[in-house]
Amino acid sequence: MTTGDVNAMYLRMCEFTGTSPVTRRGVGDLIFELDTLGVVYARTRSYGMGGRTKDIELSVPRSSLEVLCEDELFAHLDEYRCHKQTTLM
Repeated sequence: MTTGDVNAMYLRMCEFTGTSPVTRRGVGDLIFELDTLGVVYARTRSYGMGGRTKDIELSVPRSSLEVLCEDELFAHLDEYRCHKQTTLM
C-alpha cells in the first residue's frame, strides 16, 4: 500500500465509525510510529516531479491480524483493494 491508500482507507473508516479524522500529516506520523515499532516496513519512493510516497508493507504475520476480522467493525477490510498509483508522461 502507499501512504495515499492508507489515508483513503483511514478516512473511510472514520466515516464508517463516525469519528473525526486526523490530518494527512497525522496519518504519516502514525505510519512512522508503526514503522519504528516494527509493525510495518515503510520505504520512501520518489516519482521525480510526480512527488514522493511511502510503500508500506506489513512486518508482522498476517495471521496475527485475524483478530481484527473477528470484530464486526473491521470485518469489511478484506474487501478493500488498493488503487494503483500512476504517473503522467
